[in-house]
Amino acid sequence: MSRLGEIIAYKREEIVPWLAHTTDWRDRAAKLGPFRGFRNALASGKFGFIGEIKKASPSAGIIAQDFDPVRTALIYEEAGADSISVLTDEKFFQGHLDYLALIRSKVLRPILRKDFTLHEVQIYQAALAGADAVLLIVAA
Repeated sequence: MSRLGEIIAYKREEIVPWLAHTTDWRDRAAKLGPFRGFRNALASGKFGFIGEIKKASPSAGIIAQDFDPVRTALIYEEAGADSISVLTDEKFFQGHLDYLALIRSKVLRPILRKDFTLHEVQIYQAALAGADAVLLIVAA
């Protein structure tokens, strides 16, 4: 099995307990707002800059030894990032869903959740956790 296949198989199992919350999380997410304008942040007519918060990757291992997601987000914001991308996958990237709320409480930029999104419940989960957008990649 490929590395991507391994990740997808794991994610399919990971989301099973969340599926029972789909309707509740959808209803709660629908009441949220306003979201920070992710599209507007990148549509200013200038070159866009998305700062990525990532502790590790399957291929590189630990990338940031002294990992502090909030400090990193603040550095990106100060450097002019239009938005902040946050890896939330725990098993393969050592991210965490809680990083979204922590970062949102300290920066003004839109927050993008970057994870392996396989089901709509993860989108509602992201919104409830503080994300303004999610990254979807169609490869699986």
